[in-house]
Amino acid sequence: MGYGFILDSDIPLQEANVVSRESTTVFPLESECLSDDQRRVSLSDVKKNDANINNRIEKTHSRADETISEKLLTDIPVVVSRKDAIYQGSLHHIPLYNEDTDEYHRQIIKTSDVKNETIQKAGKKSFLAKIAEQIDFSLFKDAAFALLAVSKILAALSFNVPYNFANDLAADAKVIEHKRHWIIMTIGVANCFGRVIIGYLADRSWVNRLTLYNTTLIIAGIATMFAPFCNSFVQTHMIYAGVFGFFSGGYVGLGSIIIVDLVGVDKLSDAFGVLLLVQSIPIAIGTPIVGIMRDAFSDFDRPYLWPYLIFGGTILLSGLIQFGIPVLKRRKERHQQLTKHQLQLGVLSFSKQNLSASEQQQQL
Repeated sequence: MGYGFILDSDIPLQEANVVSRESTTVFPLESECLSDDQRRVSLSDVKKNDANINNRIEKTHSRADETISEKLLTDIPVVVSRKDAIYQGSLHHIPLYNEDTDEYHRQIIKTSDVKNETIQKAGKKSFLAKIAEQIDFSLFKDAAFALLAVSKILAALSFNVPYNFANDLAADAKVIEHKRHWIIMTIGVANCFGRVIIGYLADRSWVNRLTLYNTTLIIAGIATMFAPFCNSFVQTHMIYAGVFGFFSGGYVGLGSIIIVDLVGVDKLSDAFGVLLLVQSIPIAIGTPIVGIMRDAFSDFDRPYLWPYLIFGGTILLSGLIQFGIPVLKRRKERHQQLTKHQLQLGVLSFSKQNLSASEQQQQL
């Protein structure tokens, strides 16, 4: 019997004899096989992706903000303002208020729908152009209103002089120092009483409001002209201060009432703003001029004599020239009668044919 070799290839393979084994070979990740340059490119791609994500988030937030803003605008109520907000007189002087209170409020209350307003982009118009849009210069076409503006300028030129120089005037008159503050205090207290008492008189039907208004200016001007003649007794200065404070308070309190008599309550805010504008420069320059004049007359016994005489005279003149307002109003009404709307909103007619018997008596 002989021996022979058996090769592996001669042995048939059977499925039962094959044992499957899990591969333990480790394959590197794709990123680990990348070069350094490729890795840098991958990092930049990550940054770009982050930036894109941030942009999407910001756009989402902006859309959300716009949605919220639109929602808020639809929910915001209308902005409301009253044309008679600064009127200091009785509303019973306005005929429409007595006839139909609801209709009066409908015409006086100003509404502005926020969501329908067009917001102009900043920078399209200059600052002066924007200011000019807010000023109704057409009011000066009325000669009576223009005369009122001139009167306001003259009064504003001198109106702050007693307040600013009362202490210095008392010092020049040798008033005891610790008593000088009584003068300004007297002006303030009298001013309060003047506003109440003169305002009460202006509401009486038998009182001519324009004449009362002019009288307050005339007396305040005369009191200012007599101020330099006060002596070293503080009581004399307090008398002057009381008279000036009382009637100057009445003058301020009647301001809005006279404006309504001339232009109506619907134009009160516009007219009041224009008058404040024209008074601004005189108020600014009046006090420095008095100071310069006082220094120029410092060698005189009464260095404030001429400054107070001149500036008190401007207050007096501002009251006198306003007696021309009825004349100008009558002349205008001869050519152009007041409309029913103007009369209902408080414009006072100075034509005899448009006045009742009691009103005609007031104009005499």
